[in-house]
Amino acid sequence: MQRSTRIVLVVLGVIVVLGLAAIGAVTWFIARNADGWVDRGRKQMEEGRAAGAMLDSRGCVDRAIADYREDTGPISAIAQRVWLTGCLETATPERAVCPTLKADTTLEGVGELLAARAAFCARHGLPGDQGCQQLAEAVEAFCFDVDTPESELLGEPQ
Repeated sequence: MQRSTRIVLVVLGVIVVLGLAAIGAVTWFIARNADGWVDRGRKQMEEGRAAGAMLDSRGCVDRAIADYREDTGPISAIAQRVWLTGCLETATPERAVCPTLKADTTLEGVGELLAARAAFCARHGLPGDQGCQQLAEAVEAFCFDVDTPESELLGEPQ
């Protein structure tokens, strides 16, 4: 076997061992911290639901955006999305928060949703921000929720 072949095999072996070690470390880290993450998520959801009982859907969105602006990291985006989902569940629905889109999964419909998310973030002064996109997704889920009658979202009497 040529020397260059042996070197390549050794390098590949080291890469495989390091990759397996990294996978093991990540698995250990997740297993060790998963319960805490789930508990924090439940707490965020409960806090959101409590706030939503006193707010309308516009107030939920405004507060989530304001809190997200204080810390625009990926963990904050996840926390604010969970909080916003809980808040919107119990908030008084308001038409202005929902984009005028249909829940359409065709390619054209998905393009419209992506454009609506971009517009949502631009309106809130966060153009191109990925965390803001997550908040926009939470608003879409609320607006397209089958349990939320369209008449409620449009402010029509029941």
